[in-house]
Amino acid sequence: MREYKKEKCEACNHINETSITFCDECKKKIDYDGWNSYKNKDYHKIVFTDHFEYENDESDIKEFCTWTCLFKYLMNMKEEYDEIELPEIHKEHLKEFMSFIKTLNII
Repeated sequence: MREYKKEKCEACNHINETSITFCDECKKKIDYDGWNSYKNKDYHKIVFTDHFEYENDESDIKEFCTWTCLFKYLMNMKEEYDEIELPEIHKEHLKEFMSFIKTLNII
């Protein structure tokens, strides 16, 4: 979930737009660098589509602050989609992810 904030510069009348990202499950603010988000263990984005080819304007994007929030959302999800694109797991966070999976008692 994103909130957009627009502010007008008094000197040049240019409109500066910033966005703040919140977890779609717990609504907590997510701090991350948008360019390096795949390296941040506290940011996970999933894309839901009703098409087998990714089309940004026809997709539903959700963002989560932890693996716990992401899995909670998936377990309680009521919508049906043709395809779900899960987040990449950066090699630096693989051990943490596997530890999380073990807490779910599914492996």
